[in-house]
Amino acid sequence: MPYEKLTMMESPNDIIHEVEKRRGALFEADMFRTNEAIADFGIRVKEKYGEDFCNKVRAYNALIMSGIPPGFADKDDFPDDDSVLKFLSNLEREFSQ
Repeated sequence: MPYEKLTMMESPNDIIHEVEKRRGALFEADMFRTNEAIADFGIRVKEKYGEDFCNKVRAYNALIMSGIPPGFADKDDFPDDDSVLKFLSNLEREFSQ
């Protein structure tokens, strides 16, 4: 699913469900590569934004399967090229080649 179609979520839970669904499909396709890619992405955004900010991003918490309560996170996603949804789109495209 293209990244552009996913930027406007109707409710805070929409992005969580979308990330969980797409992450699950990627795990089914290649669990090792998916885990490795998610770990690399997590390190990169934590270095850029800091752990406190990352913990407030719903899409990030859904991606890494954190135990952060959903009500604590108050941002849907990272901006622009750091977007979790864009990361998932790129990974899906890479796996389809």
